[in-house]
Amino acid sequence: MENDRRTRLTPDERRAQLVALGVAFLADNPLVQLTIDDLSARAGVSRGLLFHYFGSKQGLHREVVRTARDAMLHATEPVDGLPPLDRLHDTLERIVAFVREHSGTFYSLV
Repeated sequence: MENDRRTRLTPDERRAQLVALGVAFLADNPLVQLTIDDLSARAGVSRGLLFHYFGSKQGLHREVVRTARDAMLHATEPVDGLPPLDRLHDTLERIVAFVREHSGTFYSLV
């Protein structure tokens, strides 16, 4: 018999999981297509739980966009200690690399 038990997550872990699923959704879809129903089905949780964590569809979208934005800013943060021109070159290279690696998410946000 297969073990069909779900792992119980803490509230912070569940919220992070839901946001991560939302960010992953952006890789292939525009933000406007991310719905409470779709995300709750993907996560295997009730719609009410998403409303509990985010308050509304707009609240969910805000957290997904904030998380995707923060990931991009972290990945492209300028390196301290480089001369200004080298710092600019390095930052631009990392921005281009980020966009190439996460093009769907980037285009969904932009």
